[in-house]
Amino acid sequence: MENEAPTITCSAQELAFLARVLGSDTLLGVDDPYMGRLADEIEAADLEIRDALAGRRFIQVQPEGGIVMDVGVAALVGACAFPDVSFVASLTPAGKETVERTLHVIPYLAVEQGPCLMLLPRID
Repeated sequence: MENEAPTITCSAQELAFLARVLGSDTLLGVDDPYMGRLADEIEAADLEIRDALAGRRFIQVQPEGGIVMDVGVAALVGACAFPDVSFVASLTPAGKETVERTLHVIPYLAVEQGPCLMLLPRID
């Protein structure tokens, strides 16, 4: 297990929240999880997401309300939020459903964003 790359698994809403913490408002390969929701609903959902992410130690909420993101989480989410290049691949195994994957690349790090929003770094 020592040689395994770190991964994180999160929902589309959690990924969008983390990307916004880093200053991004658009994520390739992720539908807008807040489409059609009112501002009050979004604020309430964000508070729940913030607390859930803090409970999983993805972030720390500072006493004054600021958010500090785990460095590994920030690297993975940052590659998705601000990629130098992204690739979208559709895979259709014989007799099975098509699976779409998105690969985001920044210097020294490539992150695979799969169907369940598991961010898997590819460091070679």
